[in-house]
Amino acid sequence: PNALASIGVHLDNVGDIVVEDSNTVCFVVVPDVTKQCLRLLPKELVGTGVSLSVVDSHEFMPHGEMQEMKLSRVLERQMERKKLDAGYVQFG
Repeated sequence: PNALASIGVHLDNVGDIVVEDSNTVCFVVVPDVTKQCLRLLPKELVGTGVSLSVVDSHEFMPHGEMQEMKLSRVLERQMERKKLDAGYVQFG
């Protein structure tokens, strides 16, 4: 999730992320961010030999074990700064 957030894909736009094995990960994103993921994830994960492809909606998503995902504190702070720089302030 940190790599997705660092390329500007908010976790609200991400569905299931399934780690099949040490070489294969499947994840679901909303159609609006598909091109963004295809274009920017390989740049974000330089040196990992990542290869991305879009699968058809009828293809099988493997089963996995549920795990809680959380952004790193550093990334949370960076995202907050970007909101402040852009003029977004949340009151709560």
